[in-house]
Amino acid sequence: TKGNYRAAVGELDKLLKTPSGANNPTYLAEMGNCHYNLGDFDKSLDYYLKAQENRMNVETSGEDDGPREYADFNTMIGLCFFRKGEFDKSEGYFKKGLEANHLDKVAHMKLGEIEFRRGNYLKAVDYFKFVARDPSYEKEVREYYRKIEAELFKDIE
Repeated sequence: TKGNYRAAVGELDKLLKTPSGANNPTYLAEMGNCHYNLGDFDKSLDYYLKAQENRMNVETSGEDDGPREYADFNTMIGLCFFRKGEFDKSEGYFKKGLEANHLDKVAHMKLGEIEFRRGNYLKAVDYFKFVARDPSYEKEVREYYRKIEAELFKDIE
């Protein structure tokens, strides 16, 4: 929470070395977050993939609360591939992220960016419109819309 990711890596490493920590999806995902924020997308990817693999490895209270929802790390995996420039791989993980949570704004935004890069402007708009009014994305989406409009109408006088 303080943004000191290097210190967090050391503490998380200790937790991951405990018997119950090695396959703990929370510890693994947090380690992935640290490496992502430190710019090491390969290491981050390794931890997110392992967190996804172990996502159902959580202790329960013993009470039967009905069906349980498990964390999904596909969008974070997609972000790692996106940052590495591997857009085809990232696309697949973003789509899996949307299967887990159809309201995932990051996945919508990044899929829009991928379609924009491919020149599939109308597909890009379909993804962008989901986040267009969100203050976190509004300015960036408006800029994409401006570029799309310029591209679509460049030959019209």
